[in-house]
Amino acid sequence: MRLLILTCLMMISAVTLAMANADEGLYPPPVPKDAAVVRFMNLTSGDMAVKAGSKSYGTVKTGTASPYYVQKAGKISLDLNKSASAHTLAGGQRYTAVRTADGKTVLLKDPAGDNRAKATVVVYNFSSQPITLKAKAGSVAVIENVPANSNGTRDINGVKADFSVHGADGKELTKITPVILERGITYGIIYHGNKAVMSSATTDTRK
Repeated sequence: MRLLILTCLMMISAVTLAMANADEGLYPPPVPKDAAVVRFMNLTSGDMAVKAGSKSYGTVKTGTASPYYVQKAGKISLDLNKSASAHTLAGGQRYTAVRTADGKTVLLKDPAGDNRAKATVVVYNFSSQPITLKAKAGSVAVIENVPANSNGTRDINGVKADFSVHGADGKELTKITPVILERGITYGIIYHGNKAVMSSATTDTRK
């Protein structure tokens, strides 16, 4: 009887170990604590080729952003549309590298996005004036006075939101298709040229 119990325990342990090993391939590796993550945003009129250091990340379509990719902290060359610029990345920080419509590369620090209890909304303003993000048919200010070529952020509850973008004079500039915000997800609203594009942020740690 004792031998039978021992045999069963050994079989259970072997199955558990096999399942754990199988699960390792299902989930991407975590971001190293001393690394930075960078994503690439394209506000030009065509597809944008991307390189960071010596590594290529393919192309990013106009008006969209790539996932975040892991980069070593320290000095790095970012090559967007065959135009390279030098930057310094801090460990543990998230960045968005933007190629603007006028051909400039701007590197913005992003929020950590680690609030699992709420959704994180980030507004990127690439217009010539400060903007405010509002909700509830423009009656509630969510993120106020985001300067040109900058970003603003706020953690909010997971709800269905009907965002709109307003100019410095309070006039509505554009509406955003209503979206259900999920807790623990970071959403980016990119405003440029009287248009607003919304996307959620993911991190690719396999590239």
